[in-house]
Amino acid sequence: AVFGTQMDPLEGPCILGGLMSLLTPKVMTTFVAQGIAFVSTLKKCDIAAIFDSHPQDRKALFSHANAVFSELCDSFRERFGVQANLEKRLRELPILEDSDPSFVRAMAGILQPMLLLPGQSVMNHESDAQLYVMFEGYCHVIVRDTVVGTLSSKMVFGELKVYGLDTESFAGGLPTIKPVEFCEVGAIKAKALHDLLARFPTERARFEQLVHTRMEASVCSKLSQVQCFDGMPSRMFPQVLRALERRLFMKGVPIVQQGETGES
Repeated sequence: AVFGTQMDPLEGPCILGGLMSLLTPKVMTTFVAQGIAFVSTLKKCDIAAIFDSHPQDRKALFSHANAVFSELCDSFRERFGVQANLEKRLRELPILEDSDPSFVRAMAGILQPMLLLPGQSVMNHESDAQLYVMFEGYCHVIVRDTVVGTLSSKMVFGELKVYGLDTESFAGGLPTIKPVEFCEVGAIKAKALHDLLARFPTERARFEQLVHTRMEASVCSKLSQVQCFDGMPSRMFPQVLRALERRLFMKGVPIVQQGETGES
């Protein structure tokens, strides 16, 4: 199966993985033995050593691999270049499984499909604020050259930056997203997303809750940095955390107004 799509079965003798395995750190194809199979493997480092001795053959082989990759891109465009297909893939996301069909349709209209290569930087401090949808694939979340998390199929990311929040503060550093394998992704620019959410209050609340949930992971560490809690016994932090009422305020919304009765 390639990206979850069942392909024609293979019978030996044949090569598994093939040319695309030479271009990526991970194979993008799943092979399942339907019977007893005797398989031998050749390490990439050994292949590289052979290619060093035969540069012309390496050039020809990689030229053919590039042609295979072009076919992969053409297939991607055929599947994601159709509005109905995008709507179907969006409805499969957990965050949108019970969303208004009109919202999903409008979201598909502003989403830009992308096929990402392994090792390609997706989101970093130089990139524009966008919401990303991971349709298929697997990525690493990297902070200061260390993998701190992973992203997989049917997940969204980039929501903190879309809402203008300090991603470096919440992630412990500037996060960079890098695919480990070929990834099918959709991107929506921040302004386009906010304009869309303004027309659908229920969906806006859904995305704000997503941001709220992402921020929750940093509450404990942020609390420990507040000066008035300096020196407080660690056993007291869970009690304070349970007592805290969390609220998310959008830009321009008053947090506290003069003259109000204070209850918090």
